[in-house]
Amino acid sequence: MENLNFVTLEAAMARDWLGCQIKTRAMQKASFTFNESVALIPPDDGIHMNCGIVYITDLLGLEMEEKARDDAWYPWEYSFVYGGARFYQISDERLGKYAEAADI
Repeated sequence: MENLNFVTLEAAMARDWLGCQIKTRAMQKASFTFNESVALIPPDDGIHMNCGIVYITDLLGLEMEEKARDDAWYPWEYSFVYGGARFYQISDERLGKYAEAADI
């Protein structure tokens, strides 16, 4: 029972963290230009994760998708949608269920 409470709490914390990332991205999109002469590179449509995509999708029961990339260093891209935002991670190896399927 105690483990179930921890997983429930951790899932709630993960949802809050994802929500914070979505809000931060919205603020970046609204404010990346200072004026005609000063601007940042605009944020792309996805939120790029460094690591942990398999952990988050497993914890929250989200569907993770795999896409092959034309990149010798990072040939795989994994993504999920949460709160209307697309989160993605690139990888040099297959991850999660896709790695397991490749071993068969």
